[in-house]
Amino acid sequence: MTMEPIANPRPRTIDPTTLGVYARLCRVLDRQSELLTQLSEMSPRQHEAVESEDPESLIRVLASRQELIDELMGLEPEVAALRREWAQRTDADDVQRRAVADRFDATALLAARVTSADTRHLEELKRQRERLAGDLAAITRGQSATRAYEAKPGAPSARFQDREI
Repeated sequence: MTMEPIANPRPRTIDPTTLGVYARLCRVLDRQSELLTQLSEMSPRQHEAVESEDPESLIRVLASRQELIDELMGLEPEVAALRREWAQRTDADDVQRRAVADRFDATALLAARVTSADTRHLEELKRQRERLAGDLAAITRGQSATRAYEAKPGAPSARFQDREI
């Protein structure tokens, strides 16, 4: 025999402060989500700039991204404070708790996606830097070898010459 949960005849009252914290937290998490979505949408442009080795385009994309990242970082203290305050709210209902948890999960997923793309782009930039360093080293070695065979000013000419008479 299964026990059915006893329905509470009176609806649970929620403190207006809790409703305010809930609304502010949802608003801030939604803004974080919007910013992370914009960062994620910039990823193809960043990828294209990295792959095509176009530093001007890459700088433009990174400047735009930096504005979004600055705003994200500015939201972080507020999110942390609201998260602590939300954890102390015992009168919040399950629907609100699930909605906040879903927003945190969605934000974390977007952040992970952006971080993953950034990591791939960084690895490609490192490969390009290493290839460029190798190319520059080869050029330097070639120039050194060429200079070694150049005539030095003021250097004596050959004293002995092998000629047939």
